Amino acid sequence: VLAHAPAARVTFAGDLNDRGPKPRECVELAMKHECVLGNHEEQHLKQQHRPELLLSPDHRATRATLGDRHYAYFKSLPTSIRLPEFNAAVVHAAPAFPATGASGRNPRTTSSGTLNLPPLPGEPINPGN
Repeated sequence: VLAHAPAARVTFAGDLNDRGPKPRECVELAMKHECVLGNHEEQHLKQQHRPELLLSPDHRATRATLGDRHYAYFKSLPTSIRLPEFNAAVVHAAPAFPATGASGRNPRTTSSGTLNLPPLPGEPINPGN
């Protein structure tokens, strides 16, 4: 995508590391664009000084590729990025709203963790969402 549209707005939705073959390269690509904090980055920040023997194999392998500037980048990441041109926002998961209702679940989220928001202006109402 970037090769064909270098001026395109690219926004990453977190979880840059722990699963792919090149975690450092993935983080460094995101550092050139926009990104929100994912739970994987958050876990790396929490476990940054934990002894290696106590880390999962994925975290141990990723830690070996990351440096101080990558952790500083994780610390700088916002939890959301507004996209006013689309009347939308990028978040890694459902934002933290106070839980309500008998189930203790937030009524604005679904079981998949996606936001269950009203339609945007001009968008048809789809009762299946």
